[in-house]
Amino acid sequence: MYHELGEEARRLDDDPMVLIERFHGHVGPYVVLGYRCGQLAQERLGANAFKLRAEVSAGPRPPMSCFVDGVQLGSGCTLGKRNITLHEDELVEARFISEDGTGLRMRARPETLARLAPPLAKEDLSEVSSEFMAMPAEDLFNITDE
Repeated sequence: MYHELGEEARRLDDDPMVLIERFHGHVGPYVVLGYRCGQLAQERLGANAFKLRAEVSAGPRPPMSCFVDGVQLGSGCTLGKRNITLHEDELVEARFISEDGTGLRMRARPETLARLAPPLAKEDLSEVSSEFMAMPAEDLFNITDE
């Protein structure tokens, strides 16, 4: 079922930043990083959200915990489906395992995290989020097949 805003509103769903804001409430670098991880897992593992599991490590509070929302949105692995496990850790990492046992691990590169410390001013959140959305995944994460 579509909402009453019609075709124009449905086209907005093609914009990842709009999806992130709708799901998470705002766009920030950590949620973008999580979204990018989830999307990359979907692309490389070719598994739908019901045939994929995620193990996510992130800090226990925002802004680091926002990474988890991005992983859920990008991968489709959700708390409700019980196919995501959370670990409180200062790492910003996601590991995905498909139904056939193939896996992919992505850990934010130290230089990516350095870009976020000290905490960004509110006016810089959008700019850094857009940069992270546009950068090649290999520049944001150390990526290993498992």
